[in-house]
Amino acid sequence: MADRPPKDNVFRAYLRLTGRQRIGVGIGLMCTSLLGLWITDRVEQQLLQQQAQEQEAMVMAGGRDEGVGLSEADRDLLARNLVTRGTSTDRVRLEERARKE
Repeated sequence: MADRPPKDNVFRAYLRLTGRQRIGVGIGLMCTSLLGLWITDRVEQQLLQQQAQEQEAMVMAGGRDEGVGLSEADRDLLARNLVTRGTSTDRVRLEERARKE
């Protein structure tokens, strides 16, 4: 039976790297993380903008009850806040104001 080499884990392999190589690995991982955050932020921004445009078109067309009872200024505020992620709380606030009037 042949002797098998001991199983090595990633941490031990990392520790065997020289200092300069460890710095390179760390910087590479940080760059990858930052790139991932940047890409997901851009994708999320595009999806929210597309969703806001669709929602605004529905509100202006009267296709949903979200725009019923709202003034033109409130509809503009609602459409603007959909882009800036203030959707749920602002919508509730505007609908409550419309019900009170």
